[in-house]
Amino acid sequence: MESNELEFGEMKNQLGLLRERLDKQIEINEKQLRRAIGEGLGSLRSRDRFGLIFCVVLTALMPLLFVVQGYGCLFVGATFVLLAFNSLKAYLMKIDASRDIDRLDLVSTSKRLLKYKHDKNIYIVYSMPVLMMWILWYLYEIGAKLQIDSLTDYLIMFSCMLSGGVLGGIIGYFSFYRPSMRDADRVLNQIKEITSEE
Repeated sequence: MESNELEFGEMKNQLGLLRERLDKQIEINEKQLRRAIGEGLGSLRSRDRFGLIFCVVLTALMPLLFVVQGYGCLFVGATFVLLAFNSLKAYLMKIDASRDIDRLDLVSTSKRLLKYKHDKNIYIVYSMPVLMMWILWYLYEIGAKLQIDSLTDYLIMFSCMLSGGVLGGIIGYFSFYRPSMRDADRVLNQIKEITSEE
C-alpha cells in the first residue's frame, strides 16, 4: 500500500514537472509568435505612419504654395480637398500593430490584413484617374498663368508632368505599396501556418 502511495506521489510530481515544461513551451511559442507577427505588423505600421505624415504635410503646404504662386481659387480648393481626403484615407487604412500583438487574436488580425490589402488595391485603382484629372487641371492652370497658346508647349509640359508622375508612381510602388503587400502576405502566411498546425 505504501509503495502505491510512493508511486502515486512520484507520478504526481512528474506530471507537475511535465505541466510546468509544457506551460514554459507554450509561453515561448507565444512569445515567438508575437515577435514574428509584431515584426511584420510593425513594418506596415511604420510605413503607414510615414505615408500619413507625408499626406498631412502635403495637405498643409501644397495649397499654400499654389496660393502664393497665384493659381485659381477653385484649383487650390480642389487640391486641398483631394489632399485632405488622401490624409483621411491614409489615417483610416493604417495598421495598429500593438492592438493585434497584445491580444494575439489571429482571426481578427488575418481579417484586418485582408481588408487592408483590399482597401489598398481599391484605393490605387480609383486614385489613378483622379490623379490624371488633377494633372490635366494643373497643366491648364500653368498654361493660363504663363499665357501659353501653343499646343506644342502644352504637349511638352504634359509629357514632362506625365514622366514625373510615372517616375513618382514607380518609386511609390516599389518603396511603399509593394513592400506593404509583401509584409501583409508574410504575416498572413505565418498565421496560416500556425492555424494549420493546430
